[in-house]
Amino acid sequence: MIEQRVLWLLPLAVALGCAATPEDKTSGRCILSCNNTRVGGAEFTLEALTPSPLAIKCEASFAAGESSHATPTPFQVRFRLVETIPPFGTSAAAPAAGGAAAPAAGGAAPAAGAGETTDKPLLSQRPVAGVGFEPDVKGLVSIENSAPEFHPTPAETTKVSSAKYAGIVTPQAEWCSDTCGVITYEFWPKCVSAGSNAISAGVAIEGVGTTQPVTLTLTNP
Repeated sequence: MIEQRVLWLLPLAVALGCAATPEDKTSGRCILSCNNTRVGGAEFTLEALTPSPLAIKCEASFAAGESSHATPTPFQVRFRLVETIPPFGTSAAAPAAGGAAAPAAGGAAPAAGAGETTDKPLLSQRPVAGVGFEPDVKGLVSIENSAPEFHPTPAETTKVSSAKYAGIVTPQAEWCSDTCGVITYEFWPKCVSAGSNAISAGVAIEGVGTTQPVTLTLTNP
């Protein structure tokens, strides 16, 4: 069981490790640049980095007649996008018919000959940067706390221009993978006064297979 106070510190802790805005390339940290996003490919693999499932206790009190309210801070989820690298090199060639026999018991193994190599792939996977995505959140979220750009007008905070933007805090300008292949976004969940609120948070990437979403359940003690 992961309590709420851990949850609300998580976005800050993760943000310190991989910032959403571009940084000095010599810093050795992940860099996010979504100026020229691209679509995914069948050779890309998507995996969730945020632990799942999560069980969260809502500790805030509710006003009389209030059925739900937003959590104190948004929740952050992270995924990673990698590309599979084909191995290079060739396997040992089979001996020709009538070729040299295997060494006698206790004899030395034959040296590597033509058609053989000891080359091994240096990398089997590498991170993919600049691939665009869309958040995919299902469950009760705070529409009022959605990013301003998703409201029809600044005054209409109880509405969003599309249901898929409901509760999403991260602006569209940051909807891509960074140089570490990491995809990060935040959404604003709600606690409910009775029962529980089950939320699934995934990502949609054109051309890339789906992965299991991050799931969390918010309940009252």
